[in-house]
Amino acid sequence: MHVIKGLGRGGAERLLVSTIRQHSPQYKFDVVYFLPWKNQLVNDLNTLGCQVTCLSSRSVPFMLLKLPALCRLIKDRQYDLIHGHLPWSGIMARLAGRITKVPVVYTEHNNFSKYKGVTRFFNKLTIEWQKIIIAVSDEVAETLKRRVKPKVEVITILNGVDTGEFDRSMYSVNLLRQEFQLPVDAIIVGTVAVFRPQKRLDRWLSIAEALSRKFQNLHFVIVGDGLLREELKRIANPLVAKKRLDFAGLSDVPERWMACMDIYLMSSDFEGMPVALLEAMSMECVPVVTKVGGIPLVIDQGENGFLYATEDEEAAVAHISELVNDLEKRNEMSRKARKKIELEYGVKKMVIALEEVYNKVTHGGH
Repeated sequence: MHVIKGLGRGGAERLLVSTIRQHSPQYKFDVVYFLPWKNQLVNDLNTLGCQVTCLSSRSVPFMLLKLPALCRLIKDRQYDLIHGHLPWSGIMARLAGRITKVPVVYTEHNNFSKYKGVTRFFNKLTIEWQKIIIAVSDEVAETLKRRVKPKVEVITILNGVDTGEFDRSMYSVNLLRQEFQLPVDAIIVGTVAVFRPQKRLDRWLSIAEALSRKFQNLHFVIVGDGLLREELKRIANPLVAKKRLDFAGLSDVPERWMACMDIYLMSSDFEGMPVALLEAMSMECVPVVTKVGGIPLVIDQGENGFLYATEDEEAAVAHISELVNDLEKRNEMSRKARKKIELEYGVKKMVIALEEVYNKVTHGGH
């Protein structure tokens, strides 16, 4: 049983679908989630043969009231293993595992030190009630070891991408841009993100505004949605009014939007190993991204992308300006971005590592 907060189109949620699709046939997965309005991936999981159950909660703390129902599901369906994702659903998975005596593994998708006090407290309280913690990058693993000091084993399994699904060569870029009513001849700078504070899309828009003053042949696209929607649209209004920026909203097929992008700009204050970045690189977008979390593992500075410090908007503008002015360099870096994902971040490699963990835990080797 996978236990996760919601099934919206965030990185951890989409990764869940990708890995289940690639697992060996002897594994069967069901999924439990709690926030009923985050249900966009339910049909995808049903198609893969998963039984998906929503233990409906009106907010994150109220998830705890669903613990008896979660335990009943685990006992009724006789699961061999529980795999928790994200902090509060991880707490739920560990509590349920302790009550039902079913072993638990947990994936830490983010930097533990960035969680709020209550979240950190309950995670520390329950952290030993599992067999293995999976971190999505070495930086995430080291932060966890330093801040929590768990006695259970912490291993790193890097996030992966289905490079067959995220492949620019499958698309006609000009036709897609016409379909999305994007300028065919422009250089497009884009991103795919949930509109939450850590993504710092206000910074993204500030960088876009500076670039728009320098270059008339740039266009900007933001794919996603979230609680900060109205605030961000207010900030972006000058660019939208000049028809230099499009808010695409949520998309079931982010790869089609990524196929339209030349440069992938990220402005996050913190990350684990962002799935959308890996997907964008697989789609041959050149990344210009903040130097946080596991991101420096993926970016070879000046070779397959550019890193910049979180507060250094001028550096981001300079890197993108270099890409705008040098088509040959941009094309070379886009090819190298794809190659990096193919060699090191394919989803099959991730799935093999996950299956080793599952076998270790369920066959008593731990």
